[in-house]
Amino acid sequence: MKTSKKGTLALIAFFMTGWIYGAANEKSLLELEYGTYFESQNGSLFTSSDKTKFNLDTNIGLLLIGYFNPNYNIEQLPHWGTSTATFKQSMLDNFNVLASGSNWAPGMDGYQSVMGEIVNFTNPLGAGGEVKAFLMTISGVTDFQDAYAEDIKEFGIYYDSSWGYIPDGGFFEEKYSAKGASYDSVILGSELEGEGIGLGNAYAAQMIPEPSTYALFIGFAALGLVWWRRIGPSVRKGTKKD
Repeated sequence: MKTSKKGTLALIAFFMTGWIYGAANEKSLLELEYGTYFESQNGSLFTSSDKTKFNLDTNIGLLLIGYFNPNYNIEQLPHWGTSTATFKQSMLDNFNVLASGSNWAPGMDGYQSVMGEIVNFTNPLGAGGEVKAFLMTISGVTDFQDAYAEDIKEFGIYYDSSWGYIPDGGFFEEKYSAKGASYDSVILGSELEGEGIGLGNAYAAQMIPEPSTYALFIGFAALGLVWWRRIGPSVRKGTKKD
């Protein structure tokens, strides 16, 4: 059976169209920008809980961008009543890393700016689902899996509404930036105002409290309640007489 040249070209075009269409549906590529925000003479930096800036040698740390599973709301923090180990395990298990880096700038501790990193993102809520991105810092590691080690307990988690939701991406990379001079929400860690570059802020990780800390807080609260029940009425009566 002979096939004309025109028919052969049409057949090739048909298969190429199908291949491109299929590839476009399989790929959800993003071009990420995250990390230090630098504008004019001011920039943000990242530190461990003792305010020491991350570097390549004496104070290693990991900077990550990712998202949490839809059924895990890190912003509400209902998990603090659990033990440190349980909270950390749950947090890490529910965090999906899009990209990470530990390449802190030589001579400029705490500075790491990532631009143009290509990743494949599969929206867990389906096309158009509203998924937030979070920045995370982890002290003492250069690989996410190492964060499961028992002695790793310093984390920072940051979010800003200006980033918008993570786009679905596509066959051609869609740009997504998670940078900002400040963050709407410091979920774990603290903002060190003016301790970055110039007038910029630094962002410190936080030591996850031990269960004994919860017990201490609860103990103080209980003592305060007992004191108020015993002393409070007499104080109030005394005030009325005056």
